[in-house]
Amino acid sequence: MRQPLPAENDISHYIATIPEYAEVQLWGTLQERPQVNRAGKARFRLAVERLTWSDDRGGEQSQAVTGSVYTTMPLLQVTGLGNGDRAEISGRLYLPSTPTNPGQFDFQQFLAKQGIWAGLVGESVNWETFEDRSSWLEVIRDRIVQAHVGALGVPSGLLMSAMTMGRWSVDLPYDLRDRFTELGLAHALAASGFHVGIVLNSVLKWAGGSPRFQFGVGSVTLVLYSALAGFQPSVCRAAFMGWAGILGGVVQRRVRSSGTLLAIATLLLLWNPLLIQNLGFQLSFLATFGLIVSTEPIARLFSSLPLWLAQSLSVPIAATLWTLPLQIYVFNVVSPIAIPVNLVVGELLGLITTVGFFSGVMAVVSPVMGSFLARGLAYPIQWMLAGLTWIHDRLGRVWFVQQIEVWQMVALYAVLFGLWLWRSSGVVDLEEKDRDDQAEPAKQTQPKQTGRSFGILSCAIVGTTFSILMIGLPGYLQQRDAVQVYVLDEASEPVVVVRDRQETVLVGNGVEPETTTFTLLPLFRSLGINAIATAIEPTPTIDEMALDGMNDPTWQAIAAQVDIVKFIDSAQLNVSVSSSLQVGSITIEPLGNQGNLLLHVLDQNWLILRDESPGAIATITNYLDQTAITIKTVCWSGTELPVEFWLRVQPTAAIATKPVSSNSKKSLNLNSIALWETHHGAIVATSDTIQQAIGSAENQRQTEWSL
Repeated sequence: MRQPLPAENDISHYIATIPEYAEVQLWGTLQERPQVNRAGKARFRLAVERLTWSDDRGGEQSQAVTGSVYTTMPLLQVTGLGNGDRAEISGRLYLPSTPTNPGQFDFQQFLAKQGIWAGLVGESVNWETFEDRSSWLEVIRDRIVQAHVGALGVPSGLLMSAMTMGRWSVDLPYDLRDRFTELGLAHALAASGFHVGIVLNSVLKWAGGSPRFQFGVGSVTLVLYSALAGFQPSVCRAAFMGWAGILGGVVQRRVRSSGTLLAIATLLLLWNPLLIQNLGFQLSFLATFGLIVSTEPIARLFSSLPLWLAQSLSVPIAATLWTLPLQIYVFNVVSPIAIPVNLVVGELLGLITTVGFFSGVMAVVSPVMGSFLARGLAYPIQWMLAGLTWIHDRLGRVWFVQQIEVWQMVALYAVLFGLWLWRSSGVVDLEEKDRDDQAEPAKQTQPKQTGRSFGILSCAIVGTTFSILMIGLPGYLQQRDAVQVYVLDEASEPVVVVRDRQETVLVGNGVEPETTTFTLLPLFRSLGINAIATAIEPTPTIDEMALDGMNDPTWQAIAAQVDIVKFIDSAQLNVSVSSSLQVGSITIEPLGNQGNLLLHVLDQNWLILRDESPGAIATITNYLDQTAITIKTVCWSGTELPVEFWLRVQPTAAIATKPVSSNSKKSLNLNSIALWETHHGAIVATSDTIQQAIGSAENQRQTEWSL
């Protein structure tokens, strides 16, 4: 419960003593190869030894420190850096942020689980202090990647390398990585039992010989492959399982898979107890356990199909069944076509992994020979990528599932374990009955087989029905009569999401791609929103010479994940909408042509200010004078507005998306207007309350941490 925590001299403790935005110099060792993040910058972990900075008086301060720093830098600055290299890096230190929007990625907790409590925005590397300490593993990885890319190009060569050594060893493009993940093929890019099994079986078939010889060859193969893949938890689990299997052949003992899996989990957790919170560790063991206990009964359901087809179907179903509750809890998504896609491309993925491994082995000796072998799969990989792209663009949209609670996930796994234990006891009874009946004349086995299949099918139906109710019913009851208004933590203009039961309205801003990736889509996932009834862009999204509306790339990125039934941009707002727009119980009325909106929601009037110029403010006040409408809440950017505006509007609450000046706070306080600032956490309003939705930005500079 107390670990991990930073050491007493961890670098995170010194951030508060350094002047804000001051440049620092860190001397340390790279703990991984730099890779490209979604913003196009290089990222890596840096184990620091010394911190140097200039104080307020201009004097230089130096301190010996420990810990790791999450570092991002321009790509050109890190060219030539690799795992194990030592250098001095200059930049600006910061403490990782906590989420301030619902469903947002918890960057602070993500790094804390890795023992990292500080970040560095790097600017330059002092190459005079550079020490090249790249390991032989880095050299081998480079030769393998160069051989694959030289033979297949980009991205096919990178894909083969990722399927051989895992995506952490290769800088795979994010669009390709996302495509595989959304199609349910993430396991093909993460070094796991899938890869270890293929590599080990291929090597043993090629080596032949006695069990003792195979044990030696297999052991060496498992150690080398685990090292190449970076000793990831999923790889270590699979390597130990494979090693137990070949050891069983030597001692001529049958390996009990479930017992072996439990023993391996215990050993790994004794080595590093913090692996228990590693998602790769959790998914790997759940998937493997599912394959052990569920593959055979699921295959019985397809007994009328050819044996190879029944086995091909049962494997992805079993793995998906046991990882789905955790996947829903963590990611809030379900891929409806994951099983069919795995069935179609499963054999090809195995072939690519096998060829990638042997071509990599040859590339260590001769890159030319490695490239020659890999080149044989050039067209199959291209055809597979083209087919997967076609499926993804037409059928690959994942389903967003509303965030479930821990108790729901535990209940789902209780159902799975209960069915497994019930079936296990039933199988034992059947086996004992079969032994008792061996002395009797042979009887027809078809009724017995049919009875077993019927029992398995009944369990599957009952378990599926209970699981669907467990996931969907609480969310349905919660949202059945609820209307919610979310004002998100956004650095520019207000971004508002209104949810009226199954109808959703988005008043958004298509200018900033980061808003889509890190704010809007996580919110939709956590709320289980798969369709937007109306999306409104009140202000122009791009310059006058560019295309507007849904042609904006950021709106297209939203539409790729969520259906947008109706889109209204700034040009259409006052043309296609005559006076007001009705969406469920929500009424939307444009106030002039400046992009300001009046929302009637929750039996209240909300004023959304997108244009705060004097002319726009005058239009609003004139409208209020003519209609005598009472405004309940005002959403604006947080810039200073005339005192006369607040005196005229007299809202109950004001929501700002930027920090508000002291003068504005004084004006609001004198007029008894409650102020809410989204940079402290997104705002959510219901019929009777306004509250902070999540997080607190004021706690981001704390140096005491706990998980």
